[in-house]
Amino acid sequence: IITNDGWENCKKSRYIDDKTNQMLLRIDENDEVVTPFNMFILPKEDVEKYDAVIISDYCKGFLTEDSMQYLSTLNDNVFLDTKRLLGDWCSDINFIKINYYEHDRTKHLLDNDIYERLIITLGSKGCKYKDEVFPVEKVE
Repeated sequence: IITNDGWENCKKSRYIDDKTNQMLLRIDENDEVVTPFNMFILPKEDVEKYDAVIISDYCKGFLTEDSMQYLSTLNDNVFLDTKRLLGDWCSDINFIKINYYEHDRTKHLLDNDIYERLIITLGSKGCKYKDEVFPVEKVE
């Protein structure tokens, strides 16, 4: 696992409505200063030995588009969860997970190739992959 220095000091407080179980507010503390990680120092042989690489990018400054693009060339099975607008930098990533709102913000930049690899989460309705909706069971 590669993560940012000081991650253990980050605190995320979620405020949930008792009746609807909806998150109303999230407050992040101690996540202001992040030093970007230099992915370019990772040897290919160290990364390709893993079954998969999972990239979680929340636009906090730890990862750059260039570093994620480079990382996606080091393994044949790369998953991405990002809040960024999608573009050429994610062309080698096998599966890209975004939520409905993120999709709405970036859909004008997407081509058919990216849609083939896109997993769009739909909240309580499940997720969509290759134009097929996969529902989830209702949580009580």
